[in-house]
Amino acid sequence: MRTGACFPSVRHVIATGDKIPASLLAELPGIFPSARFYNVYGCTETNDSLMHEFDLTGDIPPNIPVGQALPGVVARIEDSEGGFIDEGEGTGELVVWTPFQTQGYLKAALNADKFKTYPGDDKSWFRTGDIVRRHADGTITLEGP
Repeated sequence: MRTGACFPSVRHVIATGDKIPASLLAELPGIFPSARFYNVYGCTETNDSLMHEFDLTGDIPPNIPVGQALPGVVARIEDSEGGFIDEGEGTGELVVWTPFQTQGYLKAALNADKFKTYPGDDKSWFRTGDIVRRHADGTITLEGP
């Protein structure tokens, strides 16, 4: 992108993936002055699963949330004992179920580590391997691999 470029007609800017560098976030309002900003998270196996709209008019947080589950998606946080943190704050591995996720890998030996069923639930959940934090408002922030 050219230095000093400005795109006033752009209405939506979507970031996808991991953490967004603060230096980039600081530049976005000047480049896209009329845009709304979104962070979308999803693994290849589950497609896009979470979304968060963020505002860059005030103080820029050091870690933009990946958001909350999109309609039809169930996102849960598994703690270190294998239980779920379903409400309140907590940190653990993000596991996701979506109606449009893959049923597994072609190399079936890889499935056991990434796809998991839980007692009393017939869904196949995808273990993302990402460590996340659920905040009191239900928003999820990516903390690391």
